Amino acid sequence: LLEQVSRNNVWFIAQEIRVLLKVKENNNRAIYFEDFAGDSFKFYAGSWEITDQGAYREIDYNLRVKPNVGFWEFMVKGSIKEHIETQIKALLAQVKNETIKRMEIINGTRNNI
Repeated sequence: LLEQVSRNNVWFIAQEIRVLLKVKENNNRAIYFEDFAGDSFKFYAGSWEITDQGAYREIDYNLRVKPNVGFWEFMVKGSIKEHIETQIKALLAQVKNETIKRMEIINGTRNNI
């Protein structure tokens, strides 16, 4: 399990986005994840898939997201939508950094510390 929490203040509203991800790896070639806490999203799932392309590797990212109803749905429709998108991108950057770290370990270019 991997918990990711992002906090931000927008105007006078403190917002928090939280996901508790069940993560599954597939032979160091793919990472699949899905939120099962349901705190911030009705649905939050995706994957990182790595394919060799000759001299380089390609990483394909897929994310499917549906915010929870009520307050969040109202806020997403308003001007805070951009701020929520920024927070989601920050969560994705954390996953990306972890993926790069794991690939460096696999390739022997990083110490597993």
